[in-house]
Amino acid sequence: MAIEAPHVLLNPLCSPQMGKSWKTVSATKDTDTLKTYPYTFSLVALDQQQMAVMLKQGSAQYEPQTFLVTNDGGNSWQVVNVPDVTLYSFLRAQGRYWAIGTEVIHKDQPGGGYAVGVAHRSSKGTA
Repeated sequence: MAIEAPHVLLNPLCSPQMGKSWKTVSATKDTDTLKTYPYTFSLVALDQQQMAVMLKQGSAQYEPQTFLVTNDGGNSWQVVNVPDVTLYSFLRAQGRYWAIGTEVIHKDQPGGGYAVGVAHRSSKGTA
């Protein structure tokens, strides 16, 4: 039995009235981003205005990722990339976004480098 992972909404919905009504918003003008990262891996909301979505290229945790971030309740979205990392977990702790995974270091050296553990945190979801 196969289970298909959920795909990202190409047109997310926003509710300024706490769910009483909904409107369609454009997640990004860069439709190639949504085609490249079609899987919604994790959603994190810090409050009513701030939310981020981790998107993956495939359904597995080791797939490359990008983020969609809103700081205005979903009215506008920003694409945020974190280079050279594979993130396995995206969560909220201590009122911040946290992303946990590995980062490739020394990739410009003979042998191609190696991965080390990494924990990124952000209060706004931007680099």
